[in-house]
Amino acid sequence: MKLALSVIWLVFAALFLILGRWHWIESKSAMPPFELTKREMDRPDSGVRFKIDIGGTPLDKPLADFVKDFNEYLSAQNDTSRKANLRAAWGYFVAALTALFSMFLQWLEPFQRWKSSRKPCAC
Repeated sequence: MKLALSVIWLVFAALFLILGRWHWIESKSAMPPFELTKREMDRPDSGVRFKIDIGGTPLDKPLADFVKDFNEYLSAQNDTSRKANLRAAWGYFVAALTALFSMFLQWLEPFQRWKSSRKPCAC
């Protein structure tokens, strides 16, 4: 019975370690910043220059403002996701250690009984 429980605790520990490692890897991934695509004729190598204003505001100003705001949002989301994944990873690592400690505890009592049953040699 103790061997079966040990295998179960070991399986749980392995599962928790795998999940912790997965969250650890996920904490390192992030969404890249959003970039506004340049218009074909607005590139320096096109040779054509033009400027379009609507009501005194450059045409691409609202888009540039959106890109700036959206990238700030992405940065905040990346930070939140990284922290959440790190917390989950550490939680799984602690759970794996708890499972291994539980496996150790179930073998502690029989070991202590075996140790106390050994009689010193009366040689």
